[in-house]
Amino acid sequence: MNKFFSRKHVQSIFLIIIVFCIFFTVGLLVFTGEKTNVTAVKDKAVSENTRVNKRGEEKSKNQTAFNINKRSTSAAADFKSAKTRKITGIKKTKLEIWGNYAEINKLITNGNWDKILGMVEKGEFGVNQPVNPAKMTLIEIAIRQEGLMDIVRKLYNLGANLTPPGRNLVQIVCSSGNLEGLRFLQEHGVEITDDVGRKGLLSAIISDNINIMNYLVETMGINPSAAKNNNFDALSSSINIKTGGRSFRRLIELGFEIKDNHIYQIARSGNMELVDILLENDIDIKNIKIDQHRLTLQNPVLKNLADNGLYPWPDLVMEGDSFMDAVINSDETDIAFLKWAGTKPGSIGTNPGNCRKVWETNHCL
Repeated sequence: MNKFFSRKHVQSIFLIIIVFCIFFTVGLLVFTGEKTNVTAVKDKAVSENTRVNKRGEEKSKNQTAFNINKRSTSAAADFKSAKTRKITGIKKTKLEIWGNYAEINKLITNGNWDKILGMVEKGEFGVNQPVNPAKMTLIEIAIRQEGLMDIVRKLYNLGANLTPPGRNLVQIVCSSGNLEGLRFLQEHGVEITDDVGRKGLLSAIISDNINIMNYLVETMGINPSAAKNNNFDALSSSINIKTGGRSFRRLIELGFEIKDNHIYQIARSGNMELVDILLENDIDIKNIKIDQHRLTLQNPVLKNLADNGLYPWPDLVMEGDSFMDAVINSDETDIAFLKWAGTKPGSIGTNPGNCRKVWETNHCL
């Protein structure tokens, strides 16, 4: 008895039942389909006859059923058509936005600058004509790459504007690290020692382009203390997860002092290079106390939220007052960085509880 109702037998019986149901369903669908086709032909004949006679009571139930089926089919077709129109409309809207720029952007993407220059020379495309909805021009695209400086010079000779409205080529070359492009702009009369230059220096600091930074500070005499971003000084601006720490290190050499807000930013940055620089400068990351609430309020956006009664962060994100607490609480911290930070001299170390907390607060994948 036990053998007959073993798991293997039950699975076999269940499989047989499923196969039977499938064949029964297919047969039923085939039979219903054939019956429907016959009915439809009949109904069509009835429909033709009733058109000759008066409408009303003469229509049979079969004809009514046929009409209902016809209306349902038509409604489904209309729905599909509307859905298609909606999707097509979205695509057309996107093409309408980029349509006028499609050809020139294809040439730019493919690096076909000889053809572009030919179009400009023939008057087929304006040298200062926007190439996208952001109003970027050809020279702005080209000057981002040091390898395209010959193209930049040719565009300039064809009349390209080095100070296009609403655009800042100085910031662009500083962000991209094109020192030759920066020198070109200076040689051709673009002012880089005023506010434009300060913004350019800030862009170089954020992007960690040390060659641009040194040129602006040492050659052009721009004071890095003037390169502020809202309430953040230049040293704060040099701290982010992507930087290699070159601009941060250079600013220290230029006399910037590492303060508690910088230490807090580095703890939350998830950047190993910057932590190493702290240790090189004898920062005692084990014993330093960090007031996370106060330092967070130095961000003007968050301060404004707090002043208006909106507390923009949970207590969990601000818990503790040590360097490693700030590391653990950061949304830039992953398990790998946490473990690495725990091995550094002076660190409080990493334990399973800390790793668990990072995982639980979804600060790592």
